[in-house]
Amino acid sequence: MHHKPVLDDRRHDLDALRAVAMLLGIALHVSLSLAPIPWAIQDTRQHSGFLYFFLAIHGFRMQLFFLISGYFTMMLYRKRGSIALLKQRALRIVIPCLIGMATIVPLDNWIVARSIRLASQSTASGVPLLVRAIRAGDKSQIADLVSQKTDLNKSDPQFRITPVGWATLVGDAETVSLLIQNGAIPHIRTALGNTPLHLAAELGHAEIAQILVDNGANIHAVDRAGVSVEKKTETRWDSVAEVAKTFQIEGLNADDVAEGRLAVREVLKKREADPSFVAESTPDQDWLTRQRQAYVTWIESDRFVVDVGLGPVQLFTSNHLHHLWFLWVLAAMVLGFSLVMWIGGRLGCHVPAGLPILSGWRFLWLIPITFLPQLLMGVRFPLVGPDTPGGLIGLPHTLVYYSIFFGFGAIYYDKHDSEGEVGRRWWLLLPVGLLVGFPAALFTLSNTVPNALIQVLYTWMVTFGLMGMFRALWKRESAWVRYVSDSAYWLYLMHLPFVFFLQELVREWPWPALVKFVFMNVVTVLVGLVTYEYCVRYTWIGLVLNGRRHRPLATNESPATAPAATELSAG
Repeated sequence: MHHKPVLDDRRHDLDALRAVAMLLGIALHVSLSLAPIPWAIQDTRQHSGFLYFFLAIHGFRMQLFFLISGYFTMMLYRKRGSIALLKQRALRIVIPCLIGMATIVPLDNWIVARSIRLASQSTASGVPLLVRAIRAGDKSQIADLVSQKTDLNKSDPQFRITPVGWATLVGDAETVSLLIQNGAIPHIRTALGNTPLHLAAELGHAEIAQILVDNGANIHAVDRAGVSVEKKTETRWDSVAEVAKTFQIEGLNADDVAEGRLAVREVLKKREADPSFVAESTPDQDWLTRQRQAYVTWIESDRFVVDVGLGPVQLFTSNHLHHLWFLWVLAAMVLGFSLVMWIGGRLGCHVPAGLPILSGWRFLWLIPITFLPQLLMGVRFPLVGPDTPGGLIGLPHTLVYYSIFFGFGAIYYDKHDSEGEVGRRWWLLLPVGLLVGFPAALFTLSNTVPNALIQVLYTWMVTFGLMGMFRALWKRESAWVRYVSDSAYWLYLMHLPFVFFLQELVREWPWPALVKFVFMNVVTVLVGLVTYEYCVRYTWIGLVLNGRRHRPLATNESPATAPAATELSAG
């Protein structure tokens, strides 16, 4: 097959930018224990600034990564062809992903489960005493705390669930009744919009459902995704088992839950048939909201549940990949890219060389095609940035969304951009994106259409701005940038269990949040670099991740002359 000639010069700026995108992922995960949002480990010194830090990075980081991945995928295809591309990407992407699923993911799960258990027992964790007593089943302490006029509606910082919600989760009907009788509000929602009645319906706690309904719980309440209380009684058992695992709830089994759900439905039917019942009014939903919720209901339905030998797995939503999801998605994109290029070659189709996609206002074609999948983001939990496709098959809208960035990167390589059109005005794009676009995205989260448009503009402005800035600052080859780029893949793969460990370690330290943040980042990166140099770079692991590297002492080869990481690695 004839391949288009390629330029000899390398894009060292994209080497550096790819490494930064990887390292930002470490900083992003470190920040989550310090931000006041649901996360497995909650620090005692949280600050809202870390929430904005997380959202600002999440709004562009993976999009930038997939764009650069598309660029280097096209580069490898042009140099070596599709067969070599598929072989190389299988080695660099699929094998690390499979190994990580067997090693890193179980380690993540163990550390998180241990942390949740310790947090529920710690007096310094920020978890209210009442919540700890409910989770421990200590009826005497519960009664004492209630009699002491303890705040009965104070949520725990880890999951944002009230005492009534926790008593519902553990199936303690007596405590639910006691709390409500003493003034607890029975319908405070969780972060995902679930009321205690949603929880009772999902877990089949009919007695608790009756108590909640008798005390005014709205039987027609819906969560953020539009799922009703009655619909919760149809939740798949594998999802219930995951809830039980996350919240450390023991004693649940499928038969008892199924029987309890039948009783919950009867409670709901009797309440609706009661002549004195007046349903609470719910706001009318517009057409777009209904379609978004219907889409989420469809992808989370049982039709996509399969048994892969380890129990039922929901292909779109079962989280078996953790932070390794990007490898699975990237592998799918490379496969799709090869198929598109093969079909295009057979049909004689290609992107015209003169197509002015990189000049001036013509960049605007990216806005509408990115806007459409963005409309489907954040149905369950609105935030700045895309949904995370953690299932064995990525969420359809996120696959389309990331494919746009990947595809643009591939086209961008063929255009060479010798004049630096992309990001030419980076000095304007970055401040406007960060100081105007990001706050606007935050303020419009409750308004779907304008928020989707603003998020798309923010993402492309920051992405192009960073590309332009790095092109201006890192035009030339640098040995240390090459080394960091080589090591970044390993650092990102191994970092999350170590970050969990550090977050658990420093959780109760009396240090300011910013000091903890810097400490955890520095230690994680240093450990990653040391293990990369002595355990990875010149071993079979380094061969899989980045290609063969020869020790300088044996070959008189400096890091700067070693094979380029971006040509060989997963990014």
